[in-house]
Amino acid sequence: MSSEGFLAFPYRGGFAIDDDAHVANIRKMEAWARAPKNIWSWIDRGVLPAAADHKDGTIVFVGDVLYLHQSGAWTPISTGGKPVLDLDFDAKGDLIVGSANDAYDNLAVGANGKVLVADSGQTLGVKWGFPAVPACRAYHDADQSLTNDTHTVLSLNSERFDTDTIHDTATNNSRLTCKTAGKYIISANAGFASNVTGERILDILLNGATVIGRHRADANGVNITTIAVSTLYDLAVNDYIEMRAYQNSGGALNVIVEGNFSPEFGMAFQGV
Repeated sequence: MSSEGFLAFPYRGGFAIDDDAHVANIRKMEAWARAPKNIWSWIDRGVLPAAADHKDGTIVFVGDVLYLHQSGAWTPISTGGKPVLDLDFDAKGDLIVGSANDAYDNLAVGANGKVLVADSGQTLGVKWGFPAVPACRAYHDADQSLTNDTHTVLSLNSERFDTDTIHDTATNNSRLTCKTAGKYIISANAGFASNVTGERILDILLNGATVIGRHRADANGVNITTIAVSTLYDLAVNDYIEMRAYQNSGGALNVIVEGNFSPEFGMAFQGV
């Protein structure tokens, strides 16, 4: 039997596979015995040979149990044609998960609707849960004065939430910066102080230059002029967006703090 294209375990009870002939060969005692083509054969020796007499990598059959010699001992790896796993499966959906090098354990099935989420703090490195969606909503807690006939980027010194370090309340706090590339829903809301003259504009500005969303409204002399604008946009990592306001009342005019909607700016990941 040539060695070309041949995988062999040259120990008693071992087997070999000839890639060219596609046949299995069972080694009995000191001679090779050819098994029928494409058929598994086994040696029913009744008991395992002494582990000390064999090297790691040797595979033997005893009855219908397949054993692998590893770390100086025999380990059952298959019985009745099915793999042997030292695990307790308690329910459908249970998973085998690696816990360390050459180690694994059983992870019980999660609740309906939950997905497998990587978590290095878990013993198995994963858990059932809901993945954090990159999203942020920021706001400002004080009125901001707008110069007449001037586009002004609004500051945002506070946050409702931020799951992806999108916003910084101190440095460049007017910006929401993309940290995970993909498509985002972006929304801006602002209320302008009551004034009868001119128009009011609220923009969503990309990278300090490109308007990707705009809403224009006539001034309201009785109540505040409230404007909301939203858009869906594909953002790359480090793209940033800002909320920009405009008024031409003839003098300074405030964007005022109002409830939980003025001024407020947010973005939420929708997918890649």
